[in-house]
Amino acid sequence: MSLSTASYLNIQSVTAALGRHPVVAALIAAFVAYRMWPSKPRRSSKLPRSQERVIILGASGGMGRSLALKYAQEGAHVCIFARRERELLKVADECKAIAPKVTKAGEGERILFVRGDFTVVNLRSKVQDAWGGLDTLIVNAGVPTFRPFCELSDLEAKGRTFTPAEPDAAAIQRAVQTVENVTKTNYIGPVVSAATFIPALSSSMAPSIVLMASLAAVVPAPTLSLYNGSKAAVLAFYQSLATENPWITFTAVLPSTVRGEEFFSNAADGGKLRGQDPESYGLTHDEVVAGVLDAVDKSITTVWVPSRGKTAFFIYWLFPGFITKVARKRYGYPAAD
Repeated sequence: MSLSTASYLNIQSVTAALGRHPVVAALIAAFVAYRMWPSKPRRSSKLPRSQERVIILGASGGMGRSLALKYAQEGAHVCIFARRERELLKVADECKAIAPKVTKAGEGERILFVRGDFTVVNLRSKVQDAWGGLDTLIVNAGVPTFRPFCELSDLEAKGRTFTPAEPDAAAIQRAVQTVENVTKTNYIGPVVSAATFIPALSSSMAPSIVLMASLAAVVPAPTLSLYNGSKAAVLAFYQSLATENPWITFTAVLPSTVRGEEFFSNAADGGKLRGQDPESYGLTHDEVVAGVLDAVDKSITTVWVPSRGKTAFFIYWLFPGFITKVARKRYGYPAAD
């Protein structure tokens, strides 16, 4: 058999196999089309970092601080915003120390800081006056919860047995107060931020909004019910905003647990983190920051950090019992009865 005849038969065999498995053929075709589709130009090609005007909400510590330092180091105009004045001033000084020095007359300050909560509109005015507009809004807000939901009503649960048998009115009210506190920070704050700053992005040649969400928004875990719910709500809200404002690039960042996070000791429900120590398996701030900056530059809408978070999301929908078992183990929660 000649080489040409063998090649012809091999092609026929592959074609016949793909004909028997149309789903496989469709997936291969989609992958080839995706790889051949021309990619968008990077955002930095039209908006260099040295010209980028960035607001980071929730920048007095943790991931917000790390993002502020990276943007400042790369020469962006950075405005940091938070409620804790002492910590905010410290981060501002750190940013100024590593930011390139202003060399052009009339360029203005590269590092700004404003203290307040999400409803303060003078932040928008300060940025407008100093820089004439805004290019990138990073919404970094979140308080965790670490207690099983029924414990918020002073119930001790063992399987389907509760002690006491029912919560009283006062216990329910305490649970409601915790829910309101979490919702105010994790959901209402980012919603108000969108209302405040979306118009300010209209002057940008490449407007971008980054929501620092969480893998917890799409993959459930025990003891995090309020946190999961609030993060899922704000993620859905910003995804809807993206459909209403196609002129803005929306990026949702879904990191798994991050090590060294100070908010582990500031749970809204007074609970303590259970299970494995995040220092033994969590992401570093540098990993998340690198993922954020790369995603914004490439106009990526959803960023999974690490990428296996996407795998966990799909496995949950296919085999929810498996992910539930893994989550219970990680968070030190009793096995199901």
